Order: sequence, then structure tokens, then C-alpha cells
Amino acid sequence: MKALSRGFPDPLVRQPGESRNPLLTVFVESLMRLKTKTKIAILQGGEMKPKYLLTGSVVLLLGAGLLFILSFMLGSMTKINERLYQTQQQIAALETQVAMITPVPRPTPVGVMKAEKGSTLLGAGMKVLYRWTIAAEGGNVGWRLVDFQLTGSIDAGGPMLMWVGGEETKSANDGIYLTDAKGNRVKFIDKTSMRIYNLASNTIVPGEWRISHSPNSAFAVFVAYNEQMIPENSITPYEFRADLLYGGLPGDALLVQISGLPTSTLSR
Repeated sequence: MKALSRGFPDPLVRQPGESRNPLLTVFVESLMRLKTKTKIAILQGGEMKPKYLLTGSVVLLLGAGLLFILSFMLGSMTKINERLYQTQQQIAALETQVAMITPVPRPTPVGVMKAEKGSTLLGAGMKVLYRWTIAAEGGNVGWRLVDFQLTGSIDAGGPMLMWVGGEETKSANDGIYLTDAKGNRVKFIDKTSMRIYNLASNTIVPGEWRISHSPNSAFAVFVAYNEQMIPENSITPYEFRADLLYGGLPGDALLVQISGLPTSTLSR
């Protein structure tokens, strides 16, 4: 095949050592044909002007560039889709492996609290107001707070019977108070005498008391300074002790309870 024009070899013929580019081939071939037709038109007396040749070449150049860009974008999208498909396959394989793993069941640690009888005789002096145990099942168990409710009626040596509690505005946070029908009140237990004992270690649990009153009861909340740990599969007994300032008369009683557990009763 001969050259279409001087200086322009046939783009369809691969020259030694070069590779064929389809877009370049189309562009060059079209350009050569356009140039050839222009020469023929001039020889035949046509009025085609050189600017038409320039315009046609620019259009062909832009079209070839656009085709090249589109071809590059389509190739890139194909590679991205292939990578995405491979990633999805890998995720599916990992999910299958995770689903095949059987978790090892482990029981949740549970602290089982049980109440035991404290002192049963009401009288002035240091008394065990409440005794309870905590059993650790399935793992170590820790606690930091325990709350007590105190109720009952006590004779404090006055003309009227008094009961545990009182209006909050008339009750201080320095202890447990008794109140009579006229609103008179006396301190029944000083907060400084209130203790929580760990009977397993025979030690006092360090902490603080927060005390409040309602008309017919008192609430004593103990907050340990540090978490108290009960080792797995062991039982730790505790006691709530306090010094009673009045012992009452026959028929009087003091009732102490941890919420949800049986009541401990001291009576005369």
C-alpha cells in the first residue's frame, strides 16, 4: 500500500519496532483522507478553502482525544469493579469463618446476699443491727454501697413514745433520730459509732455514711471508699454495728432491713 500523501506513511501498516494504537490509526487515516479529498477538490476547480481542512483536523483531534479519555476511564472502572468484587469475596469468607467460631459460655458473676440474725435483744450499747453474707458465684464479685432502712418505736425516757424517723428538715445527718408526736426529737444512734465489719478478715470496712429521715423511718447508706471484692466461689459475712443511746422498754422494737432482704428485729 502506498502512502496517501508525502511525509505520511500508511497508519495501518505497522513499522518495525512500533505497536499499533487504534485511536491514533483512526485519527491519522481520517486526516489523510481529508487532505486527499481537499487536493482533489482543488484540482477539479472546487472552492474548498484551507480553513476547512484545519477545522476538520481540529475536530478529528478533539474526537480522538475524547475517545482516548473515555477508553482510559472505562479501563479504570473495570479495574475498580474487579478490586471491589475481590474485596467483597474476602469479606464474605471472613464472615463465614467468624460464624463457624463457637463462643465459650461463661456465667455472669452473681453476688447472692442472704440475711442472718443479728442481736435480737434491744438495749443500750453496741449492738449488731444487721448481719448478712455475700456469695460469689461464677466469678469475683465487688460492691461499694449498701443501704439500710430503720423503723420502730423506742421509749427514750420522755413523757411520750418516740419512733425512728422525723421530718427531714428537723433531722441532721450526724446520726439516727427519734421523734415524738409533738415533733420533739432526740439522737438515737450517733453516726460516729456506725460500722460495717468484714467477718472473714475481722476488719472494719473503710467508708462513709449518708443518713436521711422520713416521718416514719430513717435511711443509712454506707459507701465504701474502695470496692470490696469477694473471691469466686467464696462467701463473705458482714455486720452492721452501732451504739444505741436508748434501750427502750418492754414492747419496744427496732427493725433493720436491707432492701429486698428479710428484716432483722431487736426487741424487749
